[in-house]
Amino acid sequence: MNEELGPAPDWMDEGQRDAWNVISKEIPWLNSSHRALVEIAATIRARLMAGQDVGVQALNLLRQCLGQMGATPADASKAGAKPDGESKDPADEFF
Repeated sequence: MNEELGPAPDWMDEGQRDAWNVISKEIPWLNSSHRALVEIAATIRARLMAGQDVGVQALNLLRQCLGQMGATPADASKAGAKPDGESKDPADEFF
């Protein structure tokens, strides 16, 4: 089994660490196998959070990283995540 995601790497600046923490809260199923993707995503997300100009290529890369981590609605269902507030599948009572 993979270990937890863990803290942001030491090389990240404060803004990048803040973005890492936001991402880790938004996507709670992340683990150590996702660290490289979270590093990329946090680097781009930190620029967004700081109000910096982020180009289309960087936004597309962020979107790809989020998709690979199961952070989009379509991808979250593949990762086994439940929508907010839904603790069980409503169909369970019928099957």
